[in-house]
This record gives sequence, C-alpha cells and structure tokens, in this order.
Amino acid sequence: MADMSLPETAAALGRARLFERAGAEDLAALAAAAAVRAFAPGEVLARAGEPAEALLVIVEGRVAVEAAPEGDTLPGVSVALDPGDSLGELAVLDGAAHAATAIARMPTTALWLPRAALLAAVRASPELAVALLATLAGWARRADRRAAELALRGAGAPPFAFRRLHAAPGEPADVAEG
Repeated sequence: MADMSLPETAAALGRARLFERAGAEDLAALAAAAAVRAFAPGEVLARAGEPAEALLVIVEGRVAVEAAPEGDTLPGVSVALDPGDSLGELAVLDGAAHAATAIARMPTTALWLPRAALLAAVRASPELAVALLATLAGWARRADRRAAELALRGAGAPPFAFRRLHAAPGEPADVAEG
C-alpha cells in the first residue's frame, strides 16, 4: 500500500480504535494532514525517550511495542499492535517523550499524523476533543481494571507474551506473534 486517496485515508482513520467515535468531517480534516508511511520488518517506528513528532495509526502489518521498567535496559513488556491500533497518542497529546519503542514485526503501513495537525484539529473541533477524551477514558478504565486483576492474582503476563494494547471488550487480549 504505497499511497492512499483522501477518502481511503479518512476511512482508515475511522477504523482506528482511537478515532472510532470521530465524525466524518473531523476524519476528513485529519486525513488531509496524514501521510502514508511504510516500515520494513525490524524498523523502528518510535523510540522510547524521543519526542513524539506524530501519532501513528497501523493500517497493515504488526508492530511490537517494548517498554522497559525505569532504569532497566531489558524489555519488560511487549504489546502487539495490529491494524486499527495507534501509537504515540499520549506523547503527542501531552508533549512528553515516547514511553516505549515500537518496532515493525512484518512489512507495516501506518498513517503518520503530525502532532501539530492533530492538536489543531482538536482545538478546531470540540466534538473531536470529546470523542478522543471518551475513547482515552475507556482505555484508561480498561487498563485500571486489568491492573487490578493482575494485582489480585499476584502475577502478570509472562514477559514474552504479546498483548493487544487496546483490546475492546470481548476481543482476545493475547495474540501470537507472526
């Protein structure tokens, strides 16, 4: 997928979990600012500690996100991102550095939405801002619930396990790499 038309880009953004509540006008505005980027297996999409220049939405492929505990050099958590997932949301919104490193595990196509364009769209559209807040609040609620479940069990997932970062209710959280 070398290039996408504006309607195809807007449709791909609309399939992204982050933008599933966004309206058609907002998706079109975001699509106009997005670029299609291709990543080879092993290529880094985002590196922990570096500033977030853009939000990325996975269109095709699979990305592993690896985060190490503070001060540790070995990955502590691996999460699989698939089409419809995004990365860099929080870093783009709050201006902080990426908290994890994202690496393509197979040929991957992503939409690259520059930070300035996303923030301008949020400022211009209260509806988009509310939609993003609602989505992020749902993700935070599920993460809190998952953390509580793990704390109650007294153990986390094995470090080599891949988990869906934003699995919707009813979707399997565990996935196999491949």
